[in-house]
Amino acid sequence: MLEVRNFSLWLTANAANGQSNGPPLLRDITFTIGEGECLALAGESGSGKSVTALSILRLMEETRRTRHEGQILWRGEDIFAFDDRRLRSLRGNRIAMIFQEPM
Repeated sequence: MLEVRNFSLWLTANAANGQSNGPPLLRDITFTIGEGECLALAGESGSGKSVTALSILRLMEETRRTRHEGQILWRGEDIFAFDDRRLRSLRGNRIAMIFQEPM
């Protein structure tokens, strides 16, 4: 089960102090996806669909300095506590996304 609880995400101007750079990209996102369920995120351009999916897979932090509040839980465990090995196992095997512009 995947739970997103009151998740907000900001870009940070400075990774050392974690200060946010402007308004949040996501604000108070909450939803649950049960075992065997799928979720399609639909909305207008710029509404946060891709940022939400990238955050769940922890890919936002790979390319940008970010700060978050709230939780993203996989089977009750906080994904932000996962090490690289657990993340690799989760990505594509348990949780996947279809990229807007495939490579």
